[in-house]
Amino acid sequence: RQQHDGIMKYLVRDLSKSIFKKLQPNKVVIILGARRVGKTMLVQEVLDQLDEPVLRLNGDDVYVHDRLSIRSVENYKQILGSFKLLFIDEAQKIPDIGSKLK
Repeated sequence: RQQHDGIMKYLVRDLSKSIFKKLQPNKVVIILGARRVGKTMLVQEVLDQLDEPVLRLNGDDVYVHDRLSIRSVENYKQILGSFKLLFIDEAQKIPDIGSKLK
């Protein structure tokens, strides 16, 4: 079990570094993988290392769907406020999420 935990810590650390390097202004980073393999946990690990506050939304929340349905720059600026980074867990559940992120 100890060896398994060591491998997991190494993988999380290695993947976290890779994701961290991809974070750039006005860019989207998509994390894909099978269900229940730790994608959200991995992203949380990366976000916890940042000095800036992160707006965290969940695509399962109908309120999030409603807020993002108004497709205007002004609406998105209002949602983001002073946040410089947006994390949407379960983003695939938000209708037209690709266009909205664009």
